[in-house]
Amino acid sequence: MSLHDDAQALARVVNAAGGAGFGTALLDWLHPTPLRPAHVTAFRFDAQLQARVLVAAGAGRDRIARQSAKLYAGSGLARHDRLRAVLEGDEPAAVVRVQRRDITDRGYGQQLWDRHGLVDRLSALSRGDDGVWTALNVYRDAEDSAFSSAAVRRFEALAPLLSALLSQHLARLQPAAAPGPARRVPREAAAAMLARLPGGLSARELEVCALTLSGLSRAGSALALGLAESSVATLRERAYRKLGIHGTGELFALCLRSGVGDV
Repeated sequence: MSLHDDAQALARVVNAAGGAGFGTALLDWLHPTPLRPAHVTAFRFDAQLQARVLVAAGAGRDRIARQSAKLYAGSGLARHDRLRAVLEGDEPAAVVRVQRRDITDRGYGQQLWDRHGLVDRLSALSRGDDGVWTALNVYRDAEDSAFSSAAVRRFEALAPLLSALLSQHLARLQPAAAPGPARRVPREAAAAMLARLPGGLSARELEVCALTLSGLSRAGSALALGLAESSVATLRERAYRKLGIHGTGELFALCLRSGVGDV
């Protein structure tokens, strides 16, 4: 890739930050390099090291990337990930390589690696000023074999830039600031409040509305649930119709009027 083409591809990554196309743009930028990843994922870890999916994209394998990311974030198997040692430590940043042959836990290896044909992973970990960790991961599968030494060196050189790009993506996923107190509810609390509302929302509609109350944009909700943005929009509209409301502000107000919690 020429310098001009590389700059253009990187510009597309920057411009896609905050949207569902960020992962694909990132993969398109990285693929011509020695890295040639099969897919890319990224996560944000809360204080309890619970993972939230920020990015999931694959080179012709988007479904596999979404499935593996969702399983990682939603199962207890991630506790066997070698990244945990870094996340529980004091270093502000790190690059970690994990190969399938290094994994000893049977369930973790089978469900999160063998199931999707993965053989190698490189991770750029970064801890923000707020203490929150993010991880950006690139993978090779059995079709492409493990990362070469040149690919590892390339990733190590790019790690600070990759973490900065992910930080911008995360920042833009947050809803725009609005006057007055921030209207956000922890996801679990939001789900409990919504479950007590009349309207008979489906499980998926409850999930989407809970993510809305917790502050995620449509793009952020789509990434968290492994759905297309259009599906999230449809589920949200269907839920609002059942509840007799027309927007997020009315959803907050409905929870307040119903006395189901303090939002």
